[in-house]
Formats: sequence, structure tokens, C-alpha cells
Amino acid sequence: SEKKINFGNSSNFSFLLPAKYSLELIKILESQEDPEEEITATIDQNQILFTGKNFQYLSLLTSGTFPEYKNIIPDSFASQTSVNLKDAVETIRSSVLFSSRLNEIFIFADKDKQNLEIKAVNADLGEYSAKLPAKIQGEALNLTFNCKYLLEGLENFKSQEILLKFAGETKPLLIFSPDDPQSPLYLLMPMRNY
Repeated sequence: SEKKINFGNSSNFSFLLPAKYSLELIKILESQEDPEEEITATIDQNQILFTGKNFQYLSLLTSGTFPEYKNIIPDSFASQTSVNLKDAVETIRSSVLFSSRLNEIFIFADKDKQNLEIKAVNADLGEYSAKLPAKIQGEALNLTFNCKYLLEGLENFKSQEILLKFAGETKPLLIFSPDDPQSPLYLLMPMRNY
């Protein structure tokens, strides 16, 4: 995933941090007392040094360039759903116990009832089904996702509401927070419905 950060008046530049180091840097930045504190980034050929008032963090850089992902983000969407993040995460976590060995869960967007149904089926353990209140616009859709990948994406958001934009039953799902201009974008492909 990509996270954009405003570096003030400095010239534009980009770099790739390994995921492990970027997660650690995010924790350091979030723990700072002043969220508006100025941070200095010094880049060398294969490393970067972040310096703040109370910290210095040195990281290796990943060689290469970030893949041109914007081409795979859909331009149009068949349906969009606004849902409470905390409720969605709790419901999907509960469904994990009942998902199959492929970790699949089924999501039904019911426009008429304005709810999102999450369902998981396991031949040995039984079935799980829960409905979340949602604001749904567009087509009613039935999709299958890997619940672990979906949870991994949702756990990176901090807002109360998230927006799920469905491009279609075989096209990517785009997740972001409409209230947060710095929100990450999470793109997830559905599994095939059988």
C-alpha cells in the first residue's frame, strides 16, 4: 500500500521503504507529542535518515521504483458502501473462525435493506452470518474475499467510517476513509464465486 506524506516546501521526491521499516517509522511518528513537529529526511544512495526533535531513525531503502498501481484502480464503480469500521472489523474477525481452508467469506451488499451481510461456511464447524447496517448506493452485489487479506487492510484505518467501492463481482474493491485526506487506499481483488 502507499502512504503520502506532505513534506512541506521541499522538492518532490520518492523512495521505497521496506514494509517492516515503514511500520516501525509510523509507530515512532504516531508516538510523538507534537503531530505537527517538523521531521527532516536525509536521503543517501541506499538509506534514509529521519530526524525529529526526540528521535533519529535510519532505514535501508528498497532499490527500484514503486509499481505503477494507478492503472489498476478502477475509474468507475458499480456500488459503494459506507460502513462503521469497528463493526466491520469485529464481524469479519468473527467470520474467520468459520471460513474454509481458503479463508473465504461472502459479502452481500443488499441495497434494499441497506445492510452488508458477511457470511462464512465451514463444512466441519458450521456457518456464520452477520448483518451490518450500511449506506449502499448502486448495484446489489455478491462477492467472495479472503478474510485475512480483507482484515489486514481494514486494520490500517483509524476513522469511524470507511468507504467500500465495488467495481464489480470480478473487479477490485477499493477501501478508504472518506473523512481522512491522508487515508491510505487499499485495493483487494475478490476471489472467484463458485
